[in-house]
Parts: sequence; structure tokens; C-alpha cells
Amino acid sequence: MIKNFTDISKLTAYLSSDYKNFLSFYQQIITLLKKENVKKIAFFTKIFVEEIQMKLNVDFWKKNRHKLLFAVPYTVKDTFITKNGFTTGSSKMLAQFKVDENASVIKYINENGGILVGKVHLDEFGAGGSGLFSSVGEFSHPFDSTRIVGGSSSGSVLSLIHQIASFSICSDTGDSARYPALLNGLYGYKPTFGSVSRYGMLSCFAPSLDTVSLISNDYRNFRKILSILIHNDEQDAANFEYSFPIKPTLTQPKKKKIGYFELTSEIASEQAIQAHNLLIEKLKKRGFKMHKIKIPENITKTLLMVYELTAYPGLLSTLSNLNGLNFGKLSEPDSSDNYLTKIHKLRTANFGSQIKQRLIFGTFFLDFEYTHYVQKAHQYRHYITKYISKLLKKYDFLFHLGADLPPTIKETKEEGDNFSVDFSVWFLFANFGGFPSFCLPFTWIDHLPLGINLFTKIGQDSDLIDMGSALAEVFNFTTRFQ
Repeated sequence: MIKNFTDISKLTAYLSSDYKNFLSFYQQIITLLKKENVKKIAFFTKIFVEEIQMKLNVDFWKKNRHKLLFAVPYTVKDTFITKNGFTTGSSKMLAQFKVDENASVIKYINENGGILVGKVHLDEFGAGGSGLFSSVGEFSHPFDSTRIVGGSSSGSVLSLIHQIASFSICSDTGDSARYPALLNGLYGYKPTFGSVSRYGMLSCFAPSLDTVSLISNDYRNFRKILSILIHNDEQDAANFEYSFPIKPTLTQPKKKKIGYFELTSEIASEQAIQAHNLLIEKLKKRGFKMHKIKIPENITKTLLMVYELTAYPGLLSTLSNLNGLNFGKLSEPDSSDNYLTKIHKLRTANFGSQIKQRLIFGTFFLDFEYTHYVQKAHQYRHYITKYISKLLKKYDFLFHLGADLPPTIKETKEEGDNFSVDFSVWFLFANFGGFPSFCLPFTWIDHLPLGINLFTKIGQDSDLIDMGSALAEVFNFTTRFQ
């Protein structure tokens, strides 16, 4: 159903052309939302069926049919506040947390005609990369149940694969939107840091890295959505004035220089290397200017360490006010307990294992004896960003294979839910420097997708989307749905 309208421009044209089209389409959406298999998958924290039904009238259709995103169904990661329903971050600690307003990005999309169909689960507070650490349990890959779906935006990708939405609003700290997008054959976009308002987003993990991001089932959708989301918002101190054109700006993309990162057998599987090398040759034959770059080993091997030393203390700080008494008040323990004992019991009972582990690490890193490592990490992050900025003076775009084939759930549980020191850590370059980043799948290996990550200078989102679109036309990739 939705797969016939992955391009939201075609979808809005169809839905605005006739009220009957609009009504029939959303009756099918409601049927999908009520389906027993959706309940079993349980990737929704809130389904907005009643809110959708209130819009299924001729007056709503006539009043809104001219809007840019008219009737485009979308989901939102449950780290964004909404007027209706709880905002939980997929944590028992916020099971009763409710706010009577929408996050800025939801307000902007709704004002332009988008229809929010549901809020979706994630790894608790975004602290995970597998989809195994939501408060409601584990999510697996839709095309291979033995493998991880990826995270932390696991519910977002599942809502798209199951054809319930055209795009999902997510957050991205290290790769939280782009990694699961690629693992599932979808498109992910992280805009320039600060260009999209984070007002109303639970920025829990690492505020200096967290960015509002998007996952969609079609690469052509990002320009239209970002033309709405890139919006000056005084309620977000990190947001800045930024002009984003709705029309393409990059001419003759094949004349631009693309630097691609070399893959070796030490950090990538043979299948991934072979697919990557074939892709590079294909792009060269199509006229793209591709230049090999060898990333220094000291940078690749320290990216993860710098990330952890930045993110875990940030998590400790942002979650310090969650005590089960102030926000989303939970059932209080024995009234005879003193204040600190109550907090201890509530945090112990309601934080998941992944959060507890990372809070322990954050506490350890901020111990007086070890704070110099955190300071060193911030210095090294600056060094890494300077290195990438120099490359972006030499090349117009940087390009690397995004992720290897998804690991099995068994492997992830045995080895831990985190980046391994392979080429997937290269996602962090865009977060460390605030660079815009665009992920695109390009092939299937058996029943699993493989994709690339493309990024460029701060503020050049429009050119990045144009180059990504030019590459996507060469890839001619077909997303699979369930």
C-alpha cells in the first residue's frame, strides 16, 4: 500500500486530488495499526487511531489539502514530547511522564499537513545500538529474526518496513538513526548540528552530539521534510539561523570530488569489502571522481573511546534528575524509607540493565582520579574534527561503507551492545564535527542490505542531498517491505 507511494510528493498529490483517496488511504492505515501482528511486534508506545479518525472528514481535507506534507503519515521516536500520550524514552522510569505540548519538530510537521500515526520504541533513552534494550523487550531484524534490527531507533525502522509511515523523526547521537536505517535497507539523514530545533526532545545521552534526524523509505523525501524542519527556534539555545532551499542547488555532481575511506580485512568482512570495491568501480565508470583515503589507525582505534568518554558522563548528568518522584511519578516504595533510599529503590527497579551499566561507567569516568581522561577525550575529539575538516577542504564529500551485515542477537549479547572497532565507528565523524550525513543502501547480500554513508561540510545540507540523490539514482536500490 504505502510502498506504492514512497515518494511523498506523489503521495500528497494523490491524497489531495480526491477526498475518497484520502479517506480510503487512512482507513487502510487504521487497519494496519489495529492488526494483531503490529500488537505482537509492539514497536509502538502510542497509536493515534482516535486522533486520525477525527481528521477523516471533508472539512479537514478541504482546509489542509494544499499543504506541503498533506496527509503524509509519520512516526516519531518516543524521545519527543507530544500533547497526547506519555513520553517515556522507552524507560519504566518515565512510564507516567506526560507533557501538554508538542516538540517543535512535531509542531512544524503537523502545521504543514503531516499526520502523526504513532510513537515508537527505542533502546532505552537512546543508549544502545541493537534494539535489544527497550523497556518492553527485544526487537529483531524484520528479514532475519536471528539478527539485530539496530538501534537506538529500532521502532522507527520497523514502522517503515511494515508500511505504516513514510518517514520517522528520530535522534542521532553516534549513529542512532543512520545505522538501523542501513541495516534495514532504508535511508537515514542527520542534518547539520543546530540546524533543527531539539526543543521537546529528550536529549539524554550526549547533548553535544544529539541531533534530530530522519529515516525514510525514499531518498527523495528529505529535501521537502528538511525545508520544514530547518527552522529558527528561540526555545533551543543550540539552534541557529540557517537558510535551506527547497529546490536543488548542486549542479553537475559528477564534477565534485568524493574521498572514500579504504577498507581492510582487519575491520570489514570479505563480503563487505568485495561489495564496496565493486561499487567504487561502478561509480568511477559512471563518471564520479572517487579518491581513496586511508584513515590513520590511531583515529579509527580511538573513536569509540572518545565517544564513550564523552557520552557516558553526559548520560550520568542528564539522567541525574530522574528519581521516580518528580517526573512521571511512580509508585512510591515503603513510606518509612528516607528520601535517598526511596530514590535508590526506584532507580534500581526502573532503569534497565544497559542504562545502569552506562551510568556506572559515567560515574567511573568522572571520578576525580580519571577526569583527565574525559578532558583528553574532548581534546582528541577536537583533533579528529580538525582532521576531517582538512579532508573536506580537499574533497567536496566524504564517503564510506556504513555498516557490515547485522550481527546476530546471540553475538551481540555475548560481546556487548556497542560499536566494535570496525568501520562502523566512522559514523561518529559526522557527530563529532556536527557535519550533515546521508545514508543510502546500495545492494542486497542474500536477504540483507548493505549501504554507504556520505557527509560534507557544516551547512551544506542542500548539496549533500543533491549528491546523495545522484548516487541513489546510480544505485537503483529497491527497499523491501513486510
